[in-house]
Amino acid sequence: MADEATVDSEAVDRGIFEWVTADCAMLAPCLSPEALGLAPDARVLDIGCGTSILPLHLAAMYTNVIGVDRETHCAASMTARFGERAGLRWVTADVTAAAGAMWPLADGCVELVVDKGMLDCALTEDLGAPLLCNVARLLTHGGVYAVISFRRCELLEALLRCTELPWTVERCEPLPTTGSSGDEALAMGHSNLCVMRVTRGSCEGHEHGNDVAVRRHLHEVMNRWYTEQSPLLTPEREMAIREAWSAAAAALTAAAAGKGASSEQVARSLPADHLPLSIVFEVLFTAEERDEIGFDGFMSDLAALEPEDAALNASLLTMSTKGTDLRSISLERALTYLRTEQ
Repeated sequence: MADEATVDSEAVDRGIFEWVTADCAMLAPCLSPEALGLAPDARVLDIGCGTSILPLHLAAMYTNVIGVDRETHCAASMTARFGERAGLRWVTADVTAAAGAMWPLADGCVELVVDKGMLDCALTEDLGAPLLCNVARLLTHGGVYAVISFRRCELLEALLRCTELPWTVERCEPLPTTGSSGDEALAMGHSNLCVMRVTRGSCEGHEHGNDVAVRRHLHEVMNRWYTEQSPLLTPEREMAIREAWSAAAAALTAAAAGKGASSEQVARSLPADHLPLSIVFEVLFTAEERDEIGFDGFMSDLAALEPEDAALNASLLTMSTKGTDLRSISLERALTYLRTEQ
């Protein structure tokens, strides 16, 4: 099993990327055999693992751990970085694919599935239903599905409490708010952990129609959440956005003037009441929402808002994300985007 001190030093040296939470050392005890009521020899999958070191921390607690990602380079990269380790390996598989295409994963092959951000990503791609059906297939009776997510506990629980799925939600709670070193930069305050246990027969899989019912459930929960319980645009939020927009526009003008640009030059570079899209993303969303939506997702959704405007959509989709492109939208278009998305 992996030595935790070695895990951390190697991660720093080799450029590991973490999603949802950077502090795997703080997260690991929440996923221990004792915390989840499992045996140390339980078979574990970390799905959508990418190049996270979470599988190494899991292998310090369990004797049989597999990191799974659909991108072929992830397994190769992690194996090259960390070599052969007892009880730990990485494989390439798509856990949102049809059950027969998930090779080398088989039905009932594990007692624990760890999902650090995979569900968040799948929901943005409308792949939440096949993901959940496949997780249910992979788990044994009594197995645990542990989801680490940016989404609020109330929403996360509602999404995962689906009668078509064979588990019971045991708990959903915020993760610790500071890193193991006490550094606020490693904060996990925006992350929540939801633990489910399989308590009845396994899911029949999306090729048998269960996918349709689960997808309907997810859509209903998301629509209800963003229109009734936590709408993206309330009167109070619209007022705050308008104020932040004005402040950002003034700051942009001042910054341009500091570089010697005249007000006329600034006006020519940006139409009236417009801001660059990189700034719009900061103005419209909270830090938690930005983590969840992602700038690329924002760009794609914005382009889809008016599909008939081919020229605008092409410019939005090809925009550079390096901060040098000043493509922009108006305040009213930005507010329309929020009204449409909620």
